[in-house]
Amino acid sequence: MSYISFYRKWRPQSFDEIIGQEYNIKTIRNAVSGNRISHCYIFCGPRGTGKTSTARILAKALNCIKGITPDPCNKCENCLNISNGSSVDVIEIDAASNRGIDEIRELREKVKYLPTALRKKVYIIDEVHMLTTEAFNALLKVLEEPPEHVIFIMATTEPNKVIPTIMSRCQRFDFLPIPMDRIKERLVKIAGSEKINIDDSALNLISKYTDGSLRDADGILEQLAAFGENKIKVADVTALLGITELDMLFEFTDILIGKDLNSGLILVNKIISSNQNLKIFVSDLIDHLYDLYVIGNYDKPFEIVNISKDFEGRYKAQVEKFKKEELEFYMELFTELLKQIKWGEGSKIFFKSAVIRAMNFTLLDDGDKEEK
Repeated sequence: MSYISFYRKWRPQSFDEIIGQEYNIKTIRNAVSGNRISHCYIFCGPRGTGKTSTARILAKALNCIKGITPDPCNKCENCLNISNGSSVDVIEIDAASNRGIDEIRELREKVKYLPTALRKKVYIIDEVHMLTTEAFNALLKVLEEPPEHVIFIMATTEPNKVIPTIMSRCQRFDFLPIPMDRIKERLVKIAGSEKINIDDSALNLISKYTDGSLRDADGILEQLAAFGENKIKVADVTALLGITELDMLFEFTDILIGKDLNSGLILVNKIISSNQNLKIFVSDLIDHLYDLYVIGNYDKPFEIVNISKDFEGRYKAQVEKFKKEELEFYMELFTELLKQIKWGEGSKIFFKSAVIRAMNFTLLDDGDKEEK
């Protein structure tokens, strides 16, 4: 058997396997159970959150041989053909490369024909926001009076680019970024099954870096499996992705808290001599400071920051040593530094200067700021 990429091999095959979209899945399951199927759905959300997988599972739920069911068997010919992409009645269209009016006119002609083998003919249109205005208007004609035997499921990462007349004819489901801990659970499962030896800190870093995308996490783990000879460690992740290790962000922030100029200069030299991408480091540092700010100033911070439970105590301990105004100053300082690094030459000089300013910053008792 030929090699199958992780994201394809581990693609969810049932509604129960979709991670982090409980509200959407419950609503769709109930609609299928009650046979209250809309003629058109639009799944909106970031990449890698399960939109296309949910569309395929819905196609199986409507066409499983055992009947319309929220729990397709994944064993019958209909389910297997939909899963492997060989069903002639489930048509997947990439709107990024089929975005013109001619392609949609062709679709309008084909929807008239009854399904060859299934109950419902399902059109899954990915990245639907890429269609031209003319193509959208042509698609609108189909959605206004759709044939009984056709279901449209559209997916988009940019729903704001879908024209309102299309959106108003669809049932909309918003897919959220997948929480960091849920991504980590999934990676642990895959690593165990694929016999990949990876330490916990490396899994935490991958889960944070992927920014809620399960597909990206699968791809990174697959790359690391090919890259690492023995146990995959944090250093392997940072080398592959060019990102900042969480321990370094905590170390840098502790130095800011302690105003330890000597340790700060040593760490600056370490960062620069290691060829760390300064733009990425400063961006990650701003994100870290923002997370601390939210934790220190919001009643339920872990509802809105994407932090692993393994690190919650460490964040809480660090934020207790900061005043609100200090964090505001540091975020402003490093945001300005990020602009300088992005648009100007001499990024190392700008970085060194900003760190020295940060080390010499003091918040006076009356709330005024002082730089020595």
